Amino acid sequence: MSSISIASVSVLAGALGVISHLGYFIHGEHHMQSVRILCIFVLGPLIFFACNFFLYDFPIIEAGKATIVASTSYFVALTLSILSYRVFFHPLRHFPGPFSARLTKLTHVARLLPNSDNFAQAHQLHQKYGEIVRVGPNELTIINPDAIAAIHSSSSKCIKSPWYDAIGGPNPSLQLTRNRKTHDKRRKVWDQAFSAKGELHALYCVDLPFLYSPIM
Repeated sequence: MSSISIASVSVLAGALGVISHLGYFIHGEHHMQSVRILCIFVLGPLIFFACNFFLYDFPIIEAGKATIVASTSYFVALTLSILSYRVFFHPLRHFPGPFSARLTKLTHVARLLPNSDNFAQAHQLHQKYGEIVRVGPNELTIINPDAIAAIHSSSSKCIKSPWYDAIGGPNPSLQLTRNRKTHDKRRKVWDQAFSAKGELHALYCVDLPFLYSPIM
């Protein structure tokens, strides 16, 4: 394969890496498809190699070289696009915090490994950066009490973090439900039970003599 062809493969693969980030990874959440994405990342280079070797009759060395160049260019471009977005264009870019937290959450996790003292680490960060600190590309830690209503009120636009998907399973409880419409629908049932009328009705359903019978 000529140097021009290698250069073309590198440019096209790099462009595909940027496009895949801007067109797919930057939109929505993809943590539940992590296995599928990993399979694509593993099978993609193998399919590319097989096409070059079997369909286009490239020598095995040239097919391997093209595969390595394409894979490296794609993942380097994808990584640089992700990191550039997190630093310069992310909606949380204006919040203070360690620079490494803009790039990845792994640095914060590494600080917790020796003692698992997230509370102490967060306290130190708040002392240094203020009430709102960016501790990951998509995460903030907040100690301002005014944030409680903004985050947890019924009119809040915030939703639970992806962490709840990991512990909720296929049939999450009301407390672990992330979908706002589903949560509101299920909560209405409980709201009726905990209203004044609902509690009064429950009181009449209790066998009071049984509850207050003397201990024998």
